[in-house]
Amino acid sequence: MNKLLTAAMIALISTSATAATLKKDYPLCTTEDAFKEMVHALVKHDVEQFKALLLNGSCVITTEGALKYTTLDRGLLGTSKVRIYGNGTNAIAYTNYEALNH
Repeated sequence: MNKLLTAAMIALISTSATAATLKKDYPLCTTEDAFKEMVHALVKHDVEQFKALLLNGSCVITTEGALKYTTLDRGLLGTSKVRIYGNGTNAIAYTNYEALNH
């Protein structure tokens, strides 16, 4: 019984630890509020707010395969909380559900 439980736990951990890469051309922001601001700027075609969020480092636009991630939470309104990995570090970020490679 313990061997079966151990095998199941190893399989679960190895599956959940696999990082996929984000799709390109989606906003990725450091906070959920910044992500909401970015979505609002995109919907309203507010170019100045879009630029401000990019220039102050609150958000970036993803490029294909550049960032690995694991999903931490998928919100009800299409916002996903992810942990991104790169250069030996990791950080929490927010993006669209559609940006995730499932």
